[in-house]
Amino acid sequence: MFNLSKLRPALRLILPALNRQAVQGVRKASTEAADSKLADKYTNAWRYREPNLDVLPSTMFKANYIATLMWYWILFHCWYDWGRLTGHGLPDPKDWTDEELGIPPDDEDI
Repeated sequence: MFNLSKLRPALRLILPALNRQAVQGVRKASTEAADSKLADKYTNAWRYREPNLDVLPSTMFKANYIATLMWYWILFHCWYDWGRLTGHGLPDPKDWTDEELGIPPDDEDI
């Protein structure tokens, strides 16, 4: 779609450096504000309104990749193949015969 092959070598050098600077800045800010005793005691735990810095960037990338694939599949099939998700609907009752419904013929005595 886009010819980005010429940018790939430059991006390989630039993006890791930017990522390191951003992560180091966030880590400095969070470690200064956080209580060191709590940080040592609760490593890799769920935290409220603060970043969880114990998770590796590769793990975050994998989680984002899987979530992207999931939402792509859901939204693609909602748009292009709605019947697969909701089923093909109910049959039309007008097409059913009396025999299929278990209704005896009119001329038969009960």
